[in-house]
Amino acid sequence: MKKVSFLLIIIVILLGVLPTTINFVGPFTSKISVVRSDISPYRNAFANTLIEMVEGSPYLLPSQPIPSEDQQIIKLANELTAGLYSNLEKSKAIFTWVAQNITYDVETFYSNKNFYLEHPDAIEVLNSKLAMCMGYSRLNAALHRAAGIEAKVVFGEGHAWNEIKINGKWQTQDTTYAAGFLNEVSQTFIKQYMSLYFSKTDVMKEGEYDW
Repeated sequence: MKKVSFLLIIIVILLGVLPTTINFVGPFTSKISVVRSDISPYRNAFANTLIEMVEGSPYLLPSQPIPSEDQQIIKLANELTAGLYSNLEKSKAIFTWVAQNITYDVETFYSNKNFYLEHPDAIEVLNSKLAMCMGYSRLNAALHRAAGIEAKVVFGEGHAWNEIKINGKWQTQDTTYAAGFLNEVSQTFIKQYMSLYFSKTDVMKEGEYDW
């Protein structure tokens, strides 16, 4: 409790970093976690430091792009992992569902030059069943976190995918490439599930997001 009280004092001092509207009712780390977004890396870094000091990994907790505490996400994660015991089995079930049930958003990709500024969060992807690579990755991460499995969104060469912690190691997963491929001539998406992307991607990693 002393550690938590000390951290709360730090937050009061640093209100210029975190928003003043944080509601501290409920689990401390979850309340701090949800301020993380794709807008403020400084806020994210501060929040992640607090989470790691109090509890451990921030990649089990929700953020604004990855609302893993949402009831829709939790319900689906529970349905997909029901009866499964290992994180490997659970991860395969989640990965397969995302790759097979989300369609690449071809229209936005070809018509909206600013699509990279308007990425939907995991709930929007779940409801629309449409996404580009960032949307696929956010939904995959949200479902994993809701199932109690650490999940990151990483990037490189203009692409985004996931790293999922299984048996103590971070494993590459690319639900976008697993879902199918773009036909550049017809500008259509060809759905073709490819399970090999459960443990690989085709591009080089350049970094990872801190939400």
